Amino acid sequence: MLIQNVISVTDTMFLGRVGEVALGASAIGGLMYVVFTMIGLGFSIGIQIMTGRRNGERNFSSIGKIIDHGFLLILFLAFLLYLVFYFYSSLFLNYFISSKEIFESSIAYIEIRSWALFFSFSNYLFNSFYIGITKTKILTLSTLITALVNVFLDYVLIFGNFGFSEMGIAGAALASNISEICTTIFFIVVTFGNKRIVSFFHLIKIKKIDFKLSASIFKLSYPLMIQHFISLGGWFVFFLIVEKISGRALAISNIIRSLYVLMMIPMWGMAISTNTLVSNFIGEKSYDKVIPLIKKITFLCFIITIFTILPIWIFLEPILNIYTENIELVKGTIPVMYVLFFGLILLSVSIILFNGVSGTGNTKMSLIIESSCILIYLAYSYYIALYLNLGVVWAWTSECIYFLSLLIFSFIYMKYGKWRNVKL
Repeated sequence: MLIQNVISVTDTMFLGRVGEVALGASAIGGLMYVVFTMIGLGFSIGIQIMTGRRNGERNFSSIGKIIDHGFLLILFLAFLLYLVFYFYSSLFLNYFISSKEIFESSIAYIEIRSWALFFSFSNYLFNSFYIGITKTKILTLSTLITALVNVFLDYVLIFGNFGFSEMGIAGAALASNISEICTTIFFIVVTFGNKRIVSFFHLIKIKKIDFKLSASIFKLSYPLMIQHFISLGGWFVFFLIVEKISGRALAISNIIRSLYVLMMIPMWGMAISTNTLVSNFIGEKSYDKVIPLIKKITFLCFIITIFTILPIWIFLEPILNIYTENIELVKGTIPVMYVLFFGLILLSVSIILFNGVSGTGNTKMSLIIESSCILIYLAYSYYIALYLNLGVVWAWTSECIYFLSLLIFSFIYMKYGKWRNVKL
């Protein structure tokens, strides 16, 4: 998810200089792509939970078998989703998007972006492996590679620098694809080039398909796949609702989305750590350590979020000027950011609690919680934005409603649920 966030931030920064149509279309096309990748992310988190549990049990030899089968399954999944994404996206968007210009630009983005699903899914699985075995330093390097390649290629391909043709939004899509390919190559080299890792975890040892293991992986992962699809799918529907308000509202929302995911990066890191550490503690049968761990990470996440928000709050207008030179667009974005600042404080608590739920291995419960919150979120968004016509600022208050719901439901489960009895 971090890699997709980095790509989103850099693309938005450059496309804001192209125009409002490109900015709005990248929001729709980019979010639709991410919605599809969420299925792969959900699958890989299932792998991560299973890897973390085996790591906690010190059953290292079985980790390679899990990862090997995970790769086969996730690439097959990527192929199926590629077919759906490439051939049916235009039919879906044509039905929902009002602006012809935004529709055409969104399709131009999607047609190029679609074939990167194979690399996105592979990167998710590599991430899950390293998080599951609690060796996460390499993920910082992979993210840095993604960011540097994407920034350079956005500059070259979007605007046509260094002798390349000016491609606009299509250039952003191609730059994103190449950056993900470079990240996949990096993971392959550092993982399979390290003989110690390969031998210790018994990687690339698969001789025949273990259907029982494959079924276990799928049983654990499918609620997470649905959960993440629903989660980002809900956000995608929210952006379709915003597009009905106006093209300007959509452009504002894409700038908001970029800053949003940027500020969420520390939270995602701590949330993923919560998921893995909870799984490891349960694998060790150290049940009494789970709640104190969640409390400590929640407090840390809250403090870090405050210090993340403060400089952006103070220098908000200069930061927004990085995205666009359009003064009206900047003025329209500022009040929405104030709403988001409050929402992020709620998120700093709810995201840790929710990942604690996922880390227990009760993926069906996490799906129920996510689905319930998304229903509340979309009902509120529709009522505020389209029924009452209160505009883009009020539409974004739906994020606060979502985070508050997530916090309450997750707290209830961790307080009263039977998470100690979950078997994998």
